[in-house]
Formats: sequence, C-alpha cells, structure tokens
Amino acid sequence: MSPVRPLLLLPALAVTLVAQAPTEALFLGDPAAVARTCADRALALKAGKEEFHVLRGQALAAEGRRAEAEAAFTQALRLAPRDMDTHAGIARGYLRLGDRRAAQAALDAVVATRPKSPVPCRLAAQIWREVGDLGPVRPLAEKALQLAPQAPAAAAEFAVDLLDMGFAKEAFALMEVVQPLAPKNWEVRASFGAACLRAHRPKDAETWFQRAILAYPREVDSRKAMVHAYVEFGTREDCLAARPALQEALDIAYPPKDRDPEALALMARLHLLLGEREEAEARFREIVMHKEAGAEAFRLIGNAWMKAGFEAEALRAYDVVISGKGVGAYLGFGIGGGGTPTPGIPGAPPAPVGGGGPMFGIDLAQINRKRALFDAAVDLATLGFKARALPLADEAYLMDPEDFDNMATFGKLCFQKGWRVEGARYLALGGKKGYKDREYWFAVGQALLETLPLPAPASPHP
Repeated sequence: MSPVRPLLLLPALAVTLVAQAPTEALFLGDPAAVARTCADRALALKAGKEEFHVLRGQALAAEGRRAEAEAAFTQALRLAPRDMDTHAGIARGYLRLGDRRAAQAALDAVVATRPKSPVPCRLAAQIWREVGDLGPVRPLAEKALQLAPQAPAAAAEFAVDLLDMGFAKEAFALMEVVQPLAPKNWEVRASFGAACLRAHRPKDAETWFQRAILAYPREVDSRKAMVHAYVEFGTREDCLAARPALQEALDIAYPPKDRDPEALALMARLHLLLGEREEAEARFREIVMHKEAGAEAFRLIGNAWMKAGFEAEALRAYDVVISGKGVGAYLGFGIGGGGTPTPGIPGAPPAPVGGGGPMFGIDLAQINRKRALFDAAVDLATLGFKARALPLADEAYLMDPEDFDNMATFGKLCFQKGWRVEGARYLALGGKKGYKDREYWFAVGQALLETLPLPAPASPHP
C-alpha cells in the first residue's frame, strides 16, 4: 500500500467511528482518555473546528502525552491564531502538563488577542484562580484599570470577579472608573452589589444597589436583581438591615396582580430567610392556587424549602413533582396545619395528626412538566439525594429522548458526585440521538474533562 492510501481511507474511518450510538462502557474508562475519544468523534464530524482540536489537546495533556497535545494545539492555532478562547484552552492544557511557564506564555497570548479590552485580562485571571495561583492576578487588574475607559461594562464584570477573589482595593478602583462612564448601566452596579454581599460587605452592597436603581429608576429589573441577590447571598442580618429597601423593591417589581409562581417563590425564600414561616407558607398557597400552577410550581416550592434548610418540607414538595398526580396533592409543609398524602407518591409521609389543611386539584402535566422534572432532578442530585433524583431524570428523558443536552448535563453532574455508573448511563442515553451531532461529543468531552480539576502549578513563582 502506498504512503498516500491510508490518508484516503480516513474519511471512511471517520464515518465508521461515529456510525453508532455509544455504549455505557465507553464512558466508564479513564475520563481523560474518554474525553480524547469524544474529541476524535467531534473532529470526525467536522475537522476544521479549532475548539475540537483544543479539547483533544487538553485531553492528551491530562494523559501526560505532551508531544501529541502540542500537535493538537498547533493545529488549533493554524485554524484560529488570534482567538482568545483557543489560547486560553492551550493554557489550561499546559497547566495539566504542569508547565507553568508555557501556561503563562499562552495566557500572555490571551491578553494580546484584544490589547485594548479588559476581557482577556479577566479570562486569564479566572484561569489562574482555577489553579489557586493568585499571584499573576494583580498585574492583570492593573492593566484592566488602564483599559476600563474603553470597555467599562467588561471592566465592571472583571471587578466582580476581583472582589470574589479577595482583591477588594482593585475591584472598587475599577468600579469607580466605570461609574461615570456607564451612567445608565444598572446591571453592572447590581452585579457588583451582589459581589459585595458575597464578600460580606453589606454597607457597600446597599450603596451599589441604590446606584443601580438610580441609574434607571423606571427599570424594575434592577429591583428584582437586588432581591435575588439578598436571597441568594445575604445573611439573615443583611436582610433585616435592608428590610425597608427590600420591601419597597418587592412592592414595585412584583405588584400583587403580576406575581407569577417564580416571584412568589422568591418572596417565600426571603420570608424563610427572615424566619417568617407563616408568611412563606402564605406565598406557597398563592403558588399552588395560581392560574399557571403546574409541576414546576412544586419544584419551586421544594427548592425554596431546601435552600432555607427545611429538608423534610422540601422533599414532600419534590415528591409531588415525582408523582405527577395533581388531584389531592399533598401540601404537608405546614400549610393550613395538615393534609393527606396523594396515593402513589413514593415515600409520601403520613397525614399529620389534626389534619384538615387545604387540598388542591392541579393538573401537573401543564406548564412544562419535563422542565420541572429535570430541574428537580438537578436540585436533588446536587444535594446528594441520589435515589430521588434518578427517577426524575429518567422520566424527563422519556418525555423527550432527543434532548441530549439535558442528559449530558445530568451525566456530568453524576460524575461530579462520584456516581460514575449512573453518569455513564445518562451520557449514553444522550448519545442515542446525539451521536451524529458534533456538539454532543464536544459537550460530553468537555464535561468529562471538567471532572478532572486543573492541578496547581508545581512552582507558582519561577
């Protein structure tokens, strides 16, 4: 056979490589090797995609195969020599190889792709944070400060990251530059207010949320963002101190006639955070009696209880989602002091003594039951409730077998939780329809690679 002939056979080989759906066994191998296989299959479907070559190089780097990894990176650079994300992916690959110097060179190239923007500075800082090396972050922040006038919104996004990393001085300096340059941009002010809450700086948070509202007083979304931030990141003390402002924001952003189940769940979470259980239960009653109530409503209720630390109440609400039975749905989370369990709900608790609480007849099939099932599965799996999460994911799959994105997402989550066998099953389920789609292979390869954390550089400051 001549030297040219094997190359002529490559297209046929590529077609064979992806001609059938993957089995669970494929995903139970070494995550780096499986990620490489996924990259190969994506490349077989579209060879000229630089991000697929980067994924292959990163997987090879995770296997310790430097020469092959660099060959993949070279191919990616031929296709996209000035692409910021390509250089960032190469930097991650060198960090997997333990070569900090080469990673630094790749991140210098990231910054050089857009020399007048703080965006690449932020990306480089995020990668250094991934490996726990904050030494190079301050110079990147100083460079972003010089570039802030040219891209104030991007600079503000970097300021949020800097505050999350502990660089408060640099973060506030950036925001003071941004403030006069983006007078109507309430989003960046609200995002920075949320970062202040995460950094346990409630006074600064109050200042920046007020600036967000004043930037565009007629925009209700700034008030919604403030309430969301306090519920997600604030402490009980933070919320009590900001109670008047939060109440005003709620009254303006969510007038009674416009409160949908998501708004009511948000309000219930705030009540629970403040220790106001009866008020929270009143909001839950409004949710289940709402004209848009469906399976997702009970998922919202379960999520609200769970985030407030009420596990038993949360699981009862999630059980309603699992059952799919709307007649006589059990609302045993204290609403009205009782109720009776819906027949067929797995693990439904007995009716409380002295029942007589309200019963609701709701068609749980309306308002996107698949979304409710999948969101509930993710909620429960994230919290470690494996036995409850898996049946929901199974049912969500049966409702839409072509949604390989959901299965890839849930499979990745299972791998992150250490549930490898189950993770492989969901990735294979997604592959039944997704195996002919290059984005399926890319998404799965990325997901598996992300289960392998970037190793810290052996020598942080050579």
